[in-house]
Amino acid sequence: PALKREDRIIRNLRSLIKKTSVLHKRCKNPDARPSKLVEFNDEQVVIDNGTVTVRNPSVVVEEVEEEEKPAGENCCGADTYHLCPSESCDRVFLKISATLTKHALKCHISEEKVLEKTFVWTKHKCTLCLRQIQFLQHYKDHMKLHGTALQHFCYHLECKQRFSTLQDLKDHVKTHQPFRPQCSVTDCEKIFSSAQGLYDHEWRHYIPAPQKEELELGPSRQVKESEEAPW
Repeated sequence: PALKREDRIIRNLRSLIKKTSVLHKRCKNPDARPSKLVEFNDEQVVIDNGTVTVRNPSVVVEEVEEEEKPAGENCCGADTYHLCPSESCDRVFLKISATLTKHALKCHISEEKVLEKTFVWTKHKCTLCLRQIQFLQHYKDHMKLHGTALQHFCYHLECKQRFSTLQDLKDHVKTHQPFRPQCSVTDCEKIFSSAQGLYDHEWRHYIPAPQKEELELGPSRQVKESEEAPW
């Protein structure tokens, strides 16, 4: 019978700990931590809110050094590990890192929950085209444009070409003379003379209503209203 997700997570956790222990053992860095192997029963594992915690693990020190360094978050003897944010996935990671983010976006880029997490982890940045994005919904829509085998796409007017690397895309963009990027938002067909011009425009589609109204009023209107106030 197929394993339940919880059982697959525990299996992957054991595999991760074993793999990390071997890497520590092979490490030539004199300042590296001693190699550790964590032993635990399935009942000691708690899976909750994106983390996997091993309660009261037994730690076997395989290589003894004169002075043991304090535990770090990347040490395989740590109690807490991190799950891929996709509810369909059972991958376990040592910490929230570029490795976890890369996996999540490569395998689950179309999932809302995954994008909500990676938006925070990357500090509002698209790790594929390195573009800073202010609003979550804009980030979700943008990342879904990357959601094919060839993740890098061209913004140029009516150009449908896609590429496997950012460098290939950059080389391609140079063939458009002049480069005329077009807004990708539905029902908006505005065209710009530079990528920065497009970026400065596109985010405005996602401004929350109260903030949008404030921007449209402008400083002069706001001053006028304050002057008319009875106090």
